Amino acid sequence: MGNDKVSAMLGFAQKAGKIAAGPNAAVSAYKKGKVKLLVLATDAAPASREELISLMPQVRMLEWGTKTLLGLCIGKSPRAALAVLDDGFAAVLERLITGGSDSGKE
Repeated sequence: MGNDKVSAMLGFAQKAGKIAAGPNAAVSAYKKGKVKLLVLATDAAPASREELISLMPQVRMLEWGTKTLLGLCIGKSPRAALAVLDDGFAAVLERLITGGSDSGKE
């Protein structure tokens, strides 16, 4: 649901400098206490997924899109994970990915 909206929001977050792209960048941002949400590609390698989950136990993680799609959304090569570094972008992306309702809109 809302794939175009999710893609656009990831692009906006990238333009705003609020995305750490790829597993290594995500872990680095986590160590600095900056990660608000982790978006994992549905085709990410199981070992990569398990490593990220074990390294970032307090971070909300959602699966969405393929590695190719995640990369395209932010204008880069395929990425297995995108760390969102802003509470506002994280909240909107979580709502779009999980299909939650828009605040107050019907």
